[in-house]
Amino acid sequence: GFGRPRYDDKPSESSKEEQSNNDYAQFFNKEKAGHYKCDCDLWLKRGANKNKPGIVVMPEGSIVTCYGYYSMDGNNPWLYATVTLNKRLYTGFCSSKYLTRI
Repeated sequence: GFGRPRYDDKPSESSKEEQSNNDYAQFFNKEKAGHYKCDCDLWLKRGANKNKPGIVVMPEGSIVTCYGYYSMDGNNPWLYATVTLNKRLYTGFCSSKYLTRI
């Protein structure tokens, strides 16, 4: 499992710095583009793997936007997505296992 996220983990100050440290998405499929809702508290990560560094915890119910870019971890697509939390835009990867298309 992923374990419970720690809410006291703070994101870095620079959005540009956050994005420059992210892995690149491996694939594009316009069918994956759209809005998704987090089914539970979910980490936005720097890459498509649970062991990659976390950027921010997205609370259950958060809405993420994917523009069609994603990477694979085994058989699980990780969407390269954006989310706005507390008026701040974050970009990174989130496991599609815990997302519902809306």
